[in-house]
Amino acid sequence: GQAFLFFGQAPAQAPVGFGCDLLVAPLLPFGVSLPLTAGGPGDGTATLPFVTPAGLVGLIHTQAFVVDPGAAGGFCASNALSIVFA
Repeated sequence: GQAFLFFGQAPAQAPVGFGCDLLVAPLLPFGVSLPLTAGGPGDGTATLPFVTPAGLVGLIHTQAFVVDPGAAGGFCASNALSIVFA
């Protein structure tokens, strides 16, 4: 499968169709593409190797959209996630 991650500095709510909303004010005008390992319906994993830069403090919001041929519109969305760097 394929997922797209959106990152933002603030929460938002913008309809994207088929009953889904984008729940972050995106920093980039596009999502970061992320391939998922195969699982089954509703299952899949991804590993994000990430080194937190020294001195990073703040809040970031993220949301994933996953390509899903069985869903209305061909995609589904996660809830928003807020991450605090302290």
